Amino acid sequence: GGGGGGGGGGGGTSKPPPIPEKKTSTAPPPLPEGRKTSRQAGKPPPFFQKTKKLAKGVHQYKGGIRKGELLFVLGASITVTDDSDPKGKGWWRGYLTDDASREEGWFPKGFVKLVQ
Repeated sequence: GGGGGGGGGGGGTSKPPPIPEKKTSTAPPPLPEGRKTSRQAGKPPPFFQKTKKLAKGVHQYKGGIRKGELLFVLGASITVTDDSDPKGKGWWRGYLTDDASREEGWFPKGFVKLVQ
């Protein structure tokens, strides 16, 4: 006697689902027209054109005459930010050069002497 053989298998090849195409735009969006940045180098804005002068306190000034005054001692270093004296009363505006806060105040110009 003899034996028999085995059977075979069958089957089809299944295709994977199609991948949808994504359109990605690599180009950057166009820049808006009419926005020209033309800054002149080296020229500060008009409101920064005040000339700063250095002054030294020749008297101690304790204040008390008007609001927003700059108080200083004899020999204090003061940066003058406004010597225009708008009211003609002999008042200048400035801050103590060594003061980190740079808080400005008014002081009588007769109490200081310009260094430069």
